[in-house]
Formats: sequence, structure tokens, C-alpha cells
Amino acid sequence: MEKKQMNLSLGNYINVDELVEKLDFAFQPIVNIKTGRVLGYEALLRNYDRFGFKSVFELFDFSYKNGILYEIDIELRKKVINKYKEAFKKGLLLFYNLDTRILEDRNYKKCFTKKYLETLELDSYLFVFEISERFRIENSDALEIVENYSKQGFRVALDDFGVGNICLESIYRLKPDILKLDGFFVDGVNSDVRKKVLIEAIVKLANSLGFTIISEKVETLEHIYELDSIGINLVQGCYIQKPMFRENFDTEFTLDLDLKRGKSYREDLLKRSLKVKPLRHNDKTIVLFDYIKYSDHQYIPITNNLNFPIHVINTKKILKNIANSKYFLDLYIKDNKKIEEMESFLEKPAILEVTDTINLEKLTNLLVSDRDIIILTENYRYVGVLTYKSLLEIVHKNKLFEAVNTNPLTGLPGNLKIKDYIEENLSKHVDFAIVYFDFDNFKPFNDNYGFRVGDRVIQLFSNILSSNLMNKDYFIGHIGGDDFFAGKAYKNFEDILLDIEHVVELFKRQVISFYNKEDVQRGYILGKDRDGNEKKFGILSVSAGILLISKSNKKNIPFIDQVISDLKSSVKSSVSKISIATLI
Repeated sequence: MEKKQMNLSLGNYINVDELVEKLDFAFQPIVNIKTGRVLGYEALLRNYDRFGFKSVFELFDFSYKNGILYEIDIELRKKVINKYKEAFKKGLLLFYNLDTRILEDRNYKKCFTKKYLETLELDSYLFVFEISERFRIENSDALEIVENYSKQGFRVALDDFGVGNICLESIYRLKPDILKLDGFFVDGVNSDVRKKVLIEAIVKLANSLGFTIISEKVETLEHIYELDSIGINLVQGCYIQKPMFRENFDTEFTLDLDLKRGKSYREDLLKRSLKVKPLRHNDKTIVLFDYIKYSDHQYIPITNNLNFPIHVINTKKILKNIANSKYFLDLYIKDNKKIEEMESFLEKPAILEVTDTINLEKLTNLLVSDRDIIILTENYRYVGVLTYKSLLEIVHKNKLFEAVNTNPLTGLPGNLKIKDYIEENLSKHVDFAIVYFDFDNFKPFNDNYGFRVGDRVIQLFSNILSSNLMNKDYFIGHIGGDDFFAGKAYKNFEDILLDIEHVVELFKRQVISFYNKEDVQRGYILGKDRDGNEKKFGILSVSAGILLISKSNKKNIPFIDQVISDLKSSVKSSVSKISIATLI
């Protein structure tokens, strides 16, 4: 690169070569919290302060004004690619921040980065251009450069989503592969309901449209657990690791996290998938046409050399063009073209990473997409194709199972799921508590006020449990009638006791609203006991039996059921309405 001087506002001059040489990159990992696998690293520019710049933005603004933004950016790309060579070979993505103003530079040339990667025998699919909130969607030139990079096989990520200029219109126009949720939404998400609701909506959108979400600036354990409950698994932030200058790049992190584990749909997805043989993006087109001739699959997955799925080809479109033009085959075969050069036939696939933690909601959201097939991956590598029909069958079957095993009045899990929960925790050998709730004086209340009011009381308690315990990682279940269940793995029993005392007290205060004024003033209602004798019954309350099960416990479910039954009897006579037992 020709040496140039940049005139700073202070009157000093900086040599461009010297600037690029002294600038450096720190790398921050992007990790799947469920598996500990690293998706890739973001390259973050450092040492700009040595030249008097307060931020990366100030450096690039200055370079843009001096007409050398493209030159500096290209040299920085070469530098970061060479630093990251070994990580590319491990299949790790590199996230690189793009300033779209480079297109305005008179020296700008297309395809430089792709050609440079090819000289090093590296794949452009592992290079991710991040578009930040400084990007202007109305800038047609900027849109052109993003579309150009996408056609060359690079991935596109929208950075800082939710603030600035990166908005829903950006998703619509740019069709990103990845969306990075801005740290504004993550900060305080564990205590801010409005932020949580917004993130849940974005996750649903991502599942439907087929792009991946990464949460930025994850700083605390509370952030991790809340994002996990919402359905975001890929995170970046100081809780995992701060940006570091490095030569070696880890592919996995050991994370000591007690994350929720729902039903796994992995086996069902893989069992129903079609093992369609993929073609490589750099295979010759003659290979594709031969494949179509002998295959009855409508869709052919196209992967890169590392088996990452990057495109899908609809064979019907190819056959239609062959039928309509006698020159079509010659056009693509005579010049010895590659599959990746058939741009008008390459479609972006909907990709589903198959893990043990896929929830039914994510599968249901995929049905909203307009894709006939879903590409399945494990560790982000291609493993098969799932048709829309097969996905629909999986969702329908499991929705039916959910309905059968869910209480119709409260929508809470029923006895089978409660049993599964206890068995799962026994097998994991963890300390966990199970709580049995039972109303006091419910039958005479039901007889006196009617079953409709009784159902409303049951729904009241269900709402109290859901709003006060679910957000603290309790499992909530409805055994039937006025009997409820809660469970939680714990480290501190006092926290469990405080939570249950709070629930019992809330119900006591709120259930008063279901009584008429006279009964409230008396403090009781008249009714008949089980023997038919008239009796005074106090205002409704709820009793709770807490059973603490040690991780060293060897007892089975029938034994635990008996202990709970005994606990239920003792709690009825307890003044505090709470009884506690321990299984060691």
C-alpha cells in the first residue's frame, strides 16, 4: 500500500502504514450456553487511542473524510484474516464490523476479500460482516454492497438490533443470516418485564424467518438464565469472556450452568429427516445436472468444504429451464462453471440446529415460514433435510401429547409430567425440593358458592404460582382439583421456604374477594362436613408440604408418594400451614 499521511486536527501527521501496523484486534467468543460450543469470535479493533482517537467510530470517520477508509479497511481485513487462520480451519466464524461507506471510496474494488481468502485456501462462508446501527437503510449503495457480499458466500449479521437504524426494515431488505440483539435489551432483562416481552417477540420472529439470534453484552449469571428461559442460546459478553488479544482460539467452553432441560425432540427430528446427499458449492455444474438426472429429491442442499449448509437448489426450477431453453445446459456446462456461479438458482436455506434442548415452541414457529424444507445441522454441520410435512407431523403429535398431559382448567402440566420431573431430578442426583399444595375448606366453599366460582379460585392460585415461582425456575404442576405441585433444585433451603410462605400469604389475602361481605365479616361460612353434619368453616387458605430430597437419596417414586401422603395429613393440622420433611 502506498504510504500516505493523514492530517490530524492537532496539526500532527500519521503514516497510514504505521497506523495499520500498530492497530490490533482483540477477540471475544460467541458461545452456545447449552452446549459450551463456540460459534465464532468477534474481532474488535484496539490501540486506536495511541493515535488520539477516542473510539473506533472516530478513527473511521476521520479516515472517511480523508478518502482512505477503503485502504485502511482492506489492510485491517488482511491483518485479522491472517491472525484468525487457525480458527478458520477449526470451522469458527469470524465477525468483522463493516463500515459501508467504503463503497464511496474511488479505490473500492469488488471481491477483494473473497479472493484473498481463496489464496489462503479459506472459506468466505466463515467470514461474517456485521452491519451496525450507523448503517442507513435508505442508502442504495450500502444496500448494494451488503447484497454483493451475501452473493459471494459471506454471511451478514445485523449488529445492535433494536436501536438506531437497525430495525425491522433492515431485516426485510437485507435478509440477514444473524441478528445480534443490542445490550440495551439484555441489561436488566431479569427484572424488566417489558424487555422480556420484546425479546420473546424477536425470538419468535427469528424462528419464523430462519435467522439466528446472538445476545450481546451478557454480563451476569442472571442474564444467562433469563435469556435461556426466553429461548436464546448464543451469547456474547464478559460473563463468558472479555475481549482478549490471542493467537489460540478455543472451540468449547466449560460452563457450570444449571439450565432448564425440556423434552428433547432431537431423536424425532433426525429419525424423520431425509439423508439427502449434499453437493459442494465449488462442484462443477455437470455434477449437479447428473445428480438431478438420477435423484428424485426436489431440493438439493449445497454445502461448503467444511459441510456448512450455505444454499439449497430447487430441482424443479432447473428442469423447467432445461425444458424451455435448448441452450441452458450449454450455458452452464461449456464454460466449466461451478455451482456457486448459478446465482439465480441458489436459495438461502432455513436452518435448524438440532440439539437436546429444542423446544416445541421453536418448532411451531418454523411452521409459519414459507419454506418447503428445513436443513438440519449438528454443531452447525449439515446432517439432513426435514420436509414441511414431517415438521407438521412432529408438532401435531407433540401438541396433542401436551394437551393430554396438561390440566384443561389451568393449562399447567399434569400428573405424567410431574412424575417425569421427579424422575429426572432423581436421576441427576441433585438436591431438590418438591412442594404439595392443598386448599383448606374448599368443598364447603364449592358447595356454597358453586363450582364456577370454585374454578375461578383454582385459577387464582394457578396464577399466583405462575407469576411468583416460574420466574425463579420452579416447575409448576396441577395434580387435579385443588391440589398443586411445585419443584426446584436448590442450594439454599431458606429461599424455598420464603417463596412458599409468600405464596401462601398471597392466596390468603386475595381469595377474600370471592366471598360476600357478610361471610367475610363473620370469618366463616356454614356448611356440611363429610358426615352431613352442619359446621362452621373458616375462610379458604392453602397448606403446603415441603419435601427436601437429598442428592444422595436412593428412594424411588412410590416411596416418595407415600411420604408426600403422610406430609399432606400432617400439614392440615399445622398452625403455620407449612410442614417440612427431608429424605436423605
